[in-house]
Amino acid sequence: MNRAFGEEIKSVENRIRGLEAELEQQQEESNETRDQMQQVQQLLQLSSLSRELVVLLVDRVVVEPKNTGEKYQNITIEWNF
Repeated sequence: MNRAFGEEIKSVENRIRGLEAELEQQQEESNETRDQMQQVQQLLQLSSLSRELVVLLVDRVVVEPKNTGEKYQNITIEWNF
């Protein structure tokens, strides 16, 4: 009985070590995700767009012909997302 109990303790200890390693990995991934979210938040704080960013985001711009006698003409922006 002592032998079985000792083996069970070793098994539980191994399981605990495995779970602790898994928890540590999850915490690291969580930290990475938090860092990425902070970077995204900083990037979203734009006051103007650079040409490179516009090229990445915009698929094309469609400018319709101006109707005679009208002050404005329609412009459609088609995005890449």
